[in-house]
Amino acid sequence: MAFGLFIVLFAIEYLGLGYDFPILRALKVSLVLSFGLAGWLALKGEPGRMFRYRQARLILTFVLLTGASMTWALVGTHALRSFQNQVGYFVMCFAGFMLLTTEARFRRFLHVLVAFHVLLVLINMDILLSGARVGVFKAGFFLGDGNDFGWSLNVALPFALFGAFTDSRFVVRVLSFASAGLLAFGIVGTQSRGATIALAASGLWFILNSKRKALSLALLTVALATALLFAPAKYFERMDTVASFQEDNSAQGRLRAWRAATQMAFDYPLGVGAGNFNSAYGRFYRGNIDPKVWGAARWISVHSIYFAVLAEYGFLGLFLWLFILWSIFRDNLRLERLASIAGSGAIHLPGVGVFLNMGLIGYAAGGAFLGGVDYPHLVILSFLSLGALSMREAEVRQAAATGTDPGPPSTDGPPGRRAAAVVHGKLGPRPVGRARGALGR
Repeated sequence: MAFGLFIVLFAIEYLGLGYDFPILRALKVSLVLSFGLAGWLALKGEPGRMFRYRQARLILTFVLLTGASMTWALVGTHALRSFQNQVGYFVMCFAGFMLLTTEARFRRFLHVLVAFHVLLVLINMDILLSGARVGVFKAGFFLGDGNDFGWSLNVALPFALFGAFTDSRFVVRVLSFASAGLLAFGIVGTQSRGATIALAASGLWFILNSKRKALSLALLTVALATALLFAPAKYFERMDTVASFQEDNSAQGRLRAWRAATQMAFDYPLGVGAGNFNSAYGRFYRGNIDPKVWGAARWISVHSIYFAVLAEYGFLGLFLWLFILWSIFRDNLRLERLASIAGSGAIHLPGVGVFLNMGLIGYAAGGAFLGGVDYPHLVILSFLSLGALSMREAEVRQAAATGTDPGPPSTDGPPGRRAAAVVHGKLGPRPVGRARGALGR
């Protein structure tokens, strides 16, 4: 039941059901569901288990920093709004970690997340095929803009590929591959240059880390070529402007915003406060530009999660944000190292770390040109990483307990010893040999 309610929560958030059914917003159903599920799961399980992991502690620290910024923000209500969003999504992250404890449930959630994005592409097919740069999509509030829509599709696409390459059921593999092609078409259809760069970056990561590079390259090429076949002519025109950004007003607006964000960080060591970039820019940093000449002279979006964090949290906040990304990336790499240590015991979620990092790279690359610090993408990638890591550690413990051969012969000791060595701290002794790098915190 709890897992079903968790899926309902995502349906409300991603499909924008609050717009179709205003009572959902009036009663704050998403917030009630998040806190209700988290509270119930905390009573049923071990609530402190998630905070053994560095990435969870870092994300919580960032949320608390957002709350603290209300005391020095230029507009306190803007920081309060960001704090409320981040608290809600962090609670959702906790609920997700407590729920995704089995491979079946983990895969089921990924299938649902992909299905929601496929449904959104189908719902907005008329917009994607129109060839016009439409600013509003039928979706949740953090997906309404074409850039944000393409960004979210980049985060979800790796999970479609995960099903296509690792699921044992033929029908699921075919549907997953078809979904990946449809999501790639959706990214192209938004005509978002940032989303296209994110797609290229994550695709390159996947090919370089694939065991069957030729097959992976061929399949991704077919999916992308199919997507480009239906792409509107305007898409190729917009991609041409990447090289000639000096002549593009949108690109120039981004550069202007990034310069202002950097100056804010120097002027305000702790930043101007969460959610306050637009207000600070309009008041103090727009310069002597005539709004009649350039309409975005007064209020402008920063169009980069990194410059947004730099302006609103200062250099310390940016360092914390980058450390969060690195911690998630590192934990995903550790997933694959643990699989090699567990050997035949690593039967669950093969290669999941590669696909999770593919989604993270899509998020990080797209975020360089797209805004949305308060969007749920990062916490989703985090609880998926933590859930997979928790299951992989359980496999290693099982290998240690049963004496299962944990991998090829090693000087570290007899079968089972290296598996036992990867668990340390609250989970067991200090790791030795190859295991030290795999589970070191």
